[in-house]
Amino acid sequence: MLNDTTEDDVQELTWRLFDDEIERDQFDRLELYLREEEQARALYVRCAWLHAELTWYFRNERQQKEGGVQVAEDRFLTELLSSEQGEAKDIRDVAKRLGEPKEPHQN
Repeated sequence: MLNDTTEDDVQELTWRLFDDEIERDQFDRLELYLREEEQARALYVRCAWLHAELTWYFRNERQQKEGGVQVAEDRFLTELLSSEQGEAKDIRDVAKRLGEPKEPHQN
């Protein structure tokens, strides 16, 4: 079972990897988590899924952009930075919310 600190570390290292900003020692630490912890692997997969979904979404939005239409990146940043009781949202909370699998539609 991952504790909160380890879970946060796995997420941060995963996002650093996807953003191509990871150092060698950080990569080694992420690799160790992934080798030893099933929950770390599941978290990594959720982050990878979210990364792929966001990349696809923003790519499609950019292709559909017309004139003064606000691009998806701006809307995402607006959502991320919007204040709730004076505090900015945590990117990890937004990522967790967006990364949760959608329930299948019932007919």
